[in-house]
Amino acid sequence: MIQYLLFLIIPSSLLYIYDYYFNKMNGPLPLPLIGNINLLTINTHIIFEQLTYYFSKYGNVYRMYIPFCNKFGINRWIFVN
Repeated sequence: MIQYLLFLIIPSSLLYIYDYYFNKMNGPLPLPLIGNINLLTINTHIIFEQLTYYFSKYGNVYRMYIPFCNKFGINRWIFVN
């Protein structure tokens, strides 16, 4: 069981770290396996205010990582104002 969990955590963590530090696009720091979904689901009643806050903090274009079930496991979403 631990082996399977490590098999999932290590590649996603390395992908996040590599893409976050070596890609020049700004955005909030993603967490392993869940990405930035925690930032979008905490206060769903003020989602537009949250997105506006991220635009003011990171500029007119920023990225967020949203977990999605496909063959790659994680997608990088790019938000444009």
